Amino acid sequence: MLFIDTMHTEDHTYEELQRHADKISKYLVFHDVNPARFDTLKGINKWWEDNPEWQLKYQDFEDCGFMVLEKT
Repeated sequence: MLFIDTMHTEDHTYEELQRHADKISKYLVFHDVNPARFDTLKGINKWWEDNPEWQLKYQDFEDCGFMVLEKT
C-alpha cells in the first residue's frame, strides 16, 4: 500500500505516482483529493489515464477528501 498525502499540486502528485506506483501491488491511498480545494485529483487522473489496471475502490469528497485505488 502507498499512502500519498504530500504537496497538493497536479504535477507533484503525478510525479509521486510515476516514481512509486509501479512498486505497489494492491492499494494506492490518497488524502486531500477534494477538487474544490486541491489539485491532487488532477495529478491522479493524469497518471490514471495510462494505468487502467487500477480501479476505484473508494472515493469521498467530504471535507478534504479521501480516495483508494485497487490494482486489479
